[in-house]
Amino acid sequence: MVSEESLERKIEYSAFKLSSLLLISGSIKPEEEDFPWVNMLTKKGKEEFKNELYNAISEAIKTKNWSNVEYIIGCWHETAEILADKSGSSVFSVEI
Repeated sequence: MVSEESLERKIEYSAFKLSSLLLISGSIKPEEEDFPWVNMLTKKGKEEFKNELYNAISEAIKTKNWSNVEYIIGCWHETAEILADKSGSSVFSVEI
C-alpha cells in the first residue's frame, strides 16, 4: 500500500512535469501543440504563465478542483489574443 505522503510526492512530481512542458534546456519554449498562442507572450509572460500554471495544477491535484487551471489558461489565452491584435498576428483558437 502506498502511503499518503508518498502519493503526495508523486502527485507533486507529476504536476512539476506538466508545468515543465514549457521549459526546454533552461530556456522558455512553449508547447505549441497544447498552447500555440503562447508564442504571442513575452519571455517574461511565458515564465509567469508557466509559474501560474504549475501552482494551479499543484493546487488542483490536491483539492480535485480544476477550475483555477482553466481560469489561468483562459486569462493567458486572452492576453495572447490582445497581444496578437496589437501586433497584427493571429492566435490559434484553442478550446479550454
